[in-house]
Amino acid sequence: MDTTLSGGFDTLSAANDLQNAGFNREQAEVLSHTMARAHGDLATKADITVVKADITVVKADVAALRREVDAVRSEVDAVRREVSSLRILLLSVFMPLLVLIVGAVLKPIFLPA
Repeated sequence: MDTTLSGGFDTLSAANDLQNAGFNREQAEVLSHTMARAHGDLATKADITVVKADITVVKADVAALRREVDAVRSEVDAVRREVSSLRILLLSVFMPLLVLIVGAVLKPIFLPA
């Protein structure tokens, strides 16, 4: 008969220890099964090691994502600067043309031949 529950808790051994300490058989069995259920909910050292490894992986992923976000921000800033430069260039090219066109349209109105 297997009296070791998952998680490695031996209910028979615990019940025997409790009986040797003065508990009657029924009390020892109930208490050992209750302890086994509680023991099953506890994390083992192996569980904790796995969680720590997972946390390390997540931290590395977060750091990589932060670097990617920083790179994208830098690219967005560069594009903004380029758009601003192009806006200035377009204004410097088209403003004189606009002045010439408006002047050509308005000259006959205000200065008839």
